[in-house]
Amino acid sequence: MVPQIHSPQQANQAADDLRLIRLNQVMAKIGMGRSWVYAKVAEGAFPQPVNFGGRAVAWLESEVDAWILEQVASRKAS
Repeated sequence: MVPQIHSPQQANQAADDLRLIRLNQVMAKIGMGRSWVYAKVAEGAFPQPVNFGGRAVAWLESEVDAWILEQVASRKAS
């Protein structure tokens, strides 16, 4: 279901939530390498990429950001 947008701020937030980032941006954001990212995806411990056909993939930046926040929250809970 597509959310209803009533203001320019909501439009900007919706666009931010749907921003796709490529692997090099994911790696820079989380500080981990390619093998680690794909291993965690396979384990179900990291967000799944969006497949564009062939070998072209990208991640939703909002999901990567949420994963980062979960890691910080779990650290604080320990």
